[in-house]
Amino acid sequence: MKQEVKEFEGHKDAVLVVQWHPFKEEIFASACQSGQISFWKQNYGKLHDIKQAHHKNVWSIDWHPTGTMLASTGNDQKVRFWGLCKPYEERKLPPLPVL
Repeated sequence: MKQEVKEFEGHKDAVLVVQWHPFKEEIFASACQSGQISFWKQNYGKLHDIKQAHHKNVWSIDWHPTGTMLASTGNDQKVRFWGLCKPYEERKLPPLPVL
């Protein structure tokens, strides 16, 4: 029989998606109905929040293979990319060129 190993609390609404970091086994990200994305360390807890990543539901998150960027989609009909210095530090990216 399987049993729960650990529980993480910190979202204020229903969690919709969880993704493990591609090569840092102890890091994962989660997203919820309020539009928040959170970064966690398995043996520590919450590291960082992006409070308003999207307006309401965040439907999908996925790490870039290098682990330095996270993509997210939400109810606001936008795809957003979050540049990260480390898996839990938000970094400002230069604007993308208009094609």
